[in-house]
Amino acid sequence: MRLWSPAFHDRLETGNKVPGNPSFYVRPHYRSERPLDAVLFKVQAGSDQFISEGYADQLSAILAAWSVDLLQSPRNTQVIAQSLAPNFSGASLRPAQSRIVRSDVLLRIRQNRYSDTPGLNREAFLGEWQAELHDLSKIIVAEFQITAIEIGKSEGSIQRIHTHVRYELVASGSGFHREQRVGNWRISWESTVSGEWKIVSWSVLEETQAQASAPVYVDIASAACGRVESYAAQMLHGADYWRTVLDGASGIDIYGHNGISVA
Repeated sequence: MRLWSPAFHDRLETGNKVPGNPSFYVRPHYRSERPLDAVLFKVQAGSDQFISEGYADQLSAILAAWSVDLLQSPRNTQVIAQSLAPNFSGASLRPAQSRIVRSDVLLRIRQNRYSDTPGLNREAFLGEWQAELHDLSKIIVAEFQITAIEIGKSEGSIQRIHTHVRYELVASGSGFHREQRVGNWRISWESTVSGEWKIVSWSVLEETQAQASAPVYVDIASAACGRVESYAAQMLHGADYWRTVLDGASGIDIYGHNGISVA
């Protein structure tokens, strides 16, 4: 959870999307091409014994379509509705427990817990989805990433897959400046005769909800350091660039999500 990191502040206050590959693949650009690069880019996920990688790519494409739809409007549910199977059964999206872990003039943070008991059909689930996003006027960030995948038992030609999906929503709305929701879903998918994936069950594992009433962080790095030569030559490259240039034997810790913020 990046609740109080510079990346969180950047999203919470400015709505700028932090650079990064949404599918969590690191594809660094080396100064010189490696002989293996041409081969690696031709390897299709799931073509070896790790077939779940191929399934993950297929499901990630569905999640990416959700993101595109929600960024257009929080009221859009058509794409998500198309992902729900006729026999869908979901747990409630309304928190069973909500605990305030921080509350002051600018920021309120809640830890939400949910029931995992299924009982909502497609229409009822979509109704709760719309109710939960009712206060959001514009979604600025909508990211969904598969963090775990398990292949379930097959029934004939029907394949079932169980996933954990990390979600992050950042939005503006009436009565607040920014709201961020970060949590995890448990979603089970089932293949259809035509090969499409449909959701048969959906529940929320947990969620952190942070709401800012006014801007509390502004990134002024470019304004303060933009004319400094080393800022463009070194600082703007980022860790992904430097880990492809620096020798690991140097002992410099570049394998992590490090950053600095000065106020």
